Amino acid sequence: MTLDDPRIRFTTALVEELRGRAREDIALLPFLAPLIQGMRDGFDDTPADAPNPPPPTFAETLPQVAVSAPLAECLPDMARLTSWKTVLSEHPDVDPALQKGMYAAHVYGALGIMGCERLRGGFFTLAPNIHYPLHTHVAAELYFCLSGTLTLRHGVDGDPFDLTAGGYSITPRERAHSLTTGDAPVLLYFAWVGDFTAPIFWWEKDKAGSWYRAQWLRGATGIWERGTREPVAEDLIAAQTLNRD
Repeated sequence: MTLDDPRIRFTTALVEELRGRAREDIALLPFLAPLIQGMRDGFDDTPADAPNPPPPTFAETLPQVAVSAPLAECLPDMARLTSWKTVLSEHPDVDPALQKGMYAAHVYGALGIMGCERLRGGFFTLAPNIHYPLHTHVAAELYFCLSGTLTLRHGVDGDPFDLTAGGYSITPRERAHSLTTGDAPVLLYFAWVGDFTAPIFWWEKDKAGSWYRAQWLRGATGIWERGTREPVAEDLIAAQTLNRD
């Protein structure tokens, strides 16, 4: 890859954005270090899918992008190079608006267009007025908001907080979290570090007040598919209770 390759220009701009923030928050370093290593040693070629166009929500987010000009200028080219897919498969228990309202395009890692063993990352769009329920995964996760406003909540009783363009949020491994959008679509850069193969679990409370979690497994195409449902053990609930008296 040459310096004028859109993938290198995007990575250079992204590293500069995150490097400045990492000077004040070392929690960003696990998400930054694999990119710096890739820039130094080269990224592996990956057998990525043929490019698939982004959803309409991607273009709708561009006028509200609030990051550095070098990073913003790379976004249309990178959107054309990547393969966009729905995040979730269809299932009777999933709101169709949610299933059709979330798309992702991997840039880094086995599912992306730039090989990176220690990190998976890319773009994530969310349509207006959708709610992605509480869920957990083994990998730690970074959300870097490029456009729009996303409301997050951590734990079963955590207070909601807003993530706006130019801001970021780190979700520790195994921390339950939910995502909610308002009247405008949201564009994120996401990154995972940790175990990429483990399932994710959606948490839900029934009318009797009991917690259950539904397993989701990543299919061969990269789309998450619904698995089994089970009660949540009391010790797991206690670990996700953040506002203790």
